[in-house]
Amino acid sequence: MTGVFAFAAIVGWPFLLFFVFFGGEGGDADLDADVDIDADLDVSGGPGGGIAAAALSLLSFRSLVFFLAFFGATGLILTALATNSLITLVLAIGLGFFAAGLNNRVFRYLKSSSVGTEVSDRVLSGAVGRVTVPISAVSKGRIICEVEGQTINLTAVPFDPREKSEFGVGESVVVVEVNQGAARVSSFRELS
Repeated sequence: MTGVFAFAAIVGWPFLLFFVFFGGEGGDADLDADVDIDADLDVSGGPGGGIAAAALSLLSFRSLVFFLAFFGATGLILTALATNSLITLVLAIGLGFFAAGLNNRVFRYLKSSSVGTEVSDRVLSGAVGRVTVPISAVSKGRIICEVEGQTINLTAVPFDPREKSEFGVGESVVVVEVNQGAARVSSFRELS
């Protein structure tokens, strides 16, 4: 069992320390894990619905890391203290689930109480941006803007698609409006 505890600690603690020191997205390091699961799970009804919903809420990468780190560390410490192997396993599993659940609750609270910093579409109108992916009437591109102290990347299309408007990388454009999540842009030269 010591090997299982060691493996869990070796896998869990580096990621946990990364989350603590970099927040999973700070500094020059970038960790992006996207998991897309399509399943028809009805966990709302029935006698076990609440338990199933709670269990599924723990299935995030961050919660798994917390479980592995604390499960492994607890198991290794209790094994070194020569605790009964069954008690060691039960306590390691219990502390692992406690850490994963606490992580889940803390981040759910932080998400619900954080102040939104989204920039409204109205504020984006009139912003000057720089093209990062070429824009044409036949393909969407991308622009980057500085608005209210935030750097924002937007999908962009020409304002008037009937005109043969093409914008190359590095070209300055003005956001005329934002429609259905895409910035409709015009040439900065034409407006100035």
